[in-house]
Amino acid sequence: MLVIGYGAIFAFGYASTEFPPNTAGSELANLPARWDTGWYVGIADGGYRATGPDSRYPNIVFFPAYPLALRAVTTLIHARHRPFVFEWAGVCLSIGFFVCASIYLFRLALEHHHLSPTQGMMAVALLAAYPFAVFYGAVYTESLFLLTVLATFYHAHRNQPLRGSLWGLLAGLTRPTGMLVSVPLAVMLWQRESSKGTRPSITAFAPALAPLIGAALYSAFLYSLVGNPLAWMQAQHQWGRTGYAVWMDIAQLHAITTIPAAELYLRDHLNVVLNGSAIVFVVLLLPLVTVRLGWPATLFVLISILPGLSFGGLMSMGRFTAVIFPVFLALASIRSQTICWICLITFSLGQAFVSSMFFTWRSIY
Repeated sequence: MLVIGYGAIFAFGYASTEFPPNTAGSELANLPARWDTGWYVGIADGGYRATGPDSRYPNIVFFPAYPLALRAVTTLIHARHRPFVFEWAGVCLSIGFFVCASIYLFRLALEHHHLSPTQGMMAVALLAAYPFAVFYGAVYTESLFLLTVLATFYHAHRNQPLRGSLWGLLAGLTRPTGMLVSVPLAVMLWQRESSKGTRPSITAFAPALAPLIGAALYSAFLYSLVGNPLAWMQAQHQWGRTGYAVWMDIAQLHAITTIPAAELYLRDHLNVVLNGSAIVFVVLLLPLVTVRLGWPATLFVLISILPGLSFGGLMSMGRFTAVIFPVFLALASIRSQTICWICLITFSLGQAFVSSMFFTWRSIY
């Protein structure tokens, strides 16, 4: 994605007269400085505040786990107040988180869902090749969130409540939807405990409570900072999440009745088409997820897409679907490896396209 993104800058150029912030002096060194990167670097370097450089966009909507990890790394290498180093450190951090998440995904596939090693590797490959997996190598929370969720499920399944709780706590501190992971975790743990025929213990459900505690800790911090524990939620409308339903995006399609009209819509709303395609892909595979992986996996899919669709329409839904690991496990579990390889090749081509858009400052939100 980095190689393709760098080449796309010279092959296609930037989208308009607006360019990404230049913090390094060359296109190669400045490559990670894209979109929300500046917000995470700003928090890691300067902390939280009720209002950002542009008061319309407060940085308190970004949860603290990823900025804290970035700050810790840059402190260790003595790189404070150097945005260029922060950005590349974030890229390395994100890729490292993704590698660890891939290991957990493989182990979960074999031990919990009883896939073969070949199917487990295919699940990892499909996840890595997914078009919106671009964000696993960007200064975004996707890789860390994927790691924390997979690790929580893995250790909870192995009846390791302490490890599962620590990872679950991090999941709740990584992004707003992290606390909702408690729902599928609770269902999975209830099914496991019920199958034993004994009375469930409170300790066994600790991993399901941990994401809620993580979100509560951040809310407590915001109370001390701005006097409002739900400030992160109330500030979402300033970022375009104001109860805007997905049906408003779909309603725009009624005007497409001819090929020229469709081409015009595609030119002006390519980001809607890309994000909408990601949702269609997930919804089509939802029955397979339920049959192959069970209801906890289905609930995880639903909590991953429904809040975003309800409060932001199709905005950012592509990258939100990138972390829905049950979809890739279910796809890899089918008997026909030909279908998996077709998806793998199609995903890879899509990732090249999304990488080109992302790094040439074309919105894919």
